[in-house]
Order: sequence, then C-alpha cells, then structure tokens
Amino acid sequence: MAESMGLRQQAHVLQVLAAILHFGNVRFGDASDHSEDAAVVHSPEEINVCAQLLGVSSAALTATLSYKMALVGGAVRDALARALYHVLFYWLVDQVNRNTSDAEAANHIAVLQ
Repeated sequence: MAESMGLRQQAHVLQVLAAILHFGNVRFGDASDHSEDAAVVHSPEEINVCAQLLGVSSAALTATLSYKMALVGGAVRDALARALYHVLFYWLVDQVNRNTSDAEAANHIAVLQ
C-alpha cells in the first residue's frame, strides 16, 4: 500500500497556498521617476510574507514582480500566482493518484488524470 503525505509535505503545500493568497494583497504603483521599466511595491510587508513562505529573498521577489510592472499592471503578480497554483494542483493530483492506485487491485479510481 502507498504511503500518505507526510507532515512536512503538508506544511509545504499549505505554505505555497498561503503565498498564493498573500500575492493578492501585494499593491503596486508607478515609479516616482516615471520610469517605464519598473513599478514600486507599496506593500513590502506582503512581499516579505510571500518571500518567506516561498523560501526566496524579498529583494529577488520584489525585483521579479516589479520589473516592467508599469507596462503590464498586476499581470506578472497574477501570472505567478496562477503558475504556482497550477504546479501545486498537478503535484497534488499526482500524489493522490500514486497513493490511491494499487497495481494488484482489480479496480481503482484515478483522480483527474
């Protein structure tokens, strides 16, 4: 029989979900020098929370999200949140399928393949 998801994996899943939710609270504004290449993060505390949950530096996350943000609005933030959710969802589906299928069983149900 397959093993269940461990507490460490559960914690990582919850961390990624929390980061995705916190991305929605990140606010941006125009750069004061009217630069077209960047925007300014107006909620650094949310960036810090997201960075900590994802295990990356706040500076790197801020740079990634604010570069050319003036041209695309919140699209970079939203695309990153969607990508994280997408990868997490498919990883979870794979884990469920691995843990519920049994090669010796006559019948089994595959979840969302």
